[in-house]
Amino acid sequence: LTEDDVIDVYQRLLWSPQNTVITKQYTLLSLTKLSTRFQRGN
Repeated sequence: LTEDDVIDVYQRLLWSPQNTVITKQYTLLSLTKLSTRFQRGN
């Protein structure tokens, strides 16, 4: 699983109309925490 794969999953979660605002908030929070583990700068 690459960082790009992870970002793709997060993009699908954030842009999915079926997800509630709360789900999107949790998604952003987890992405923020996970981003500290990403290796590349862009």
